[in-house]
Amino acid sequence: MLHLATINASDRRWQMPFCAALATGLPLLVGAYFDHMDYGLVSSLGGLVFLYAPNTPLSHRMVSLMASAFGMSACYALGVMGHFFPVLLVPVLAFIAILVSMVCRFM
Repeated sequence: MLHLATINASDRRWQMPFCAALATGLPLLVGAYFDHMDYGLVSSLGGLVFLYAPNTPLSHRMVSLMASAFGMSACYALGVMGHFFPVLLVPVLAFIAILVSMVCRFM
């Protein structure tokens, strides 16, 4: 139980949480301004892809970010398609979980 409340030191620079707050907050602010909060919520999810960037050369970071962005988009699209067919919701979620596990173990 004590491990749940432990605060670990991070090796990331201080700008990362600030950029994460901007990446989530600005799309929400724009969505609230134009009275389309649903669009703001969806775009704030996509703004957090840069958190998965490893500390490697630029070419590897670009490929990793591209794969993360594609994975997040694919999971969202499959989830939306599964929402239209409630009978297929459990198989679609199982397929997404299997596919994400395979990709994460590969990388």
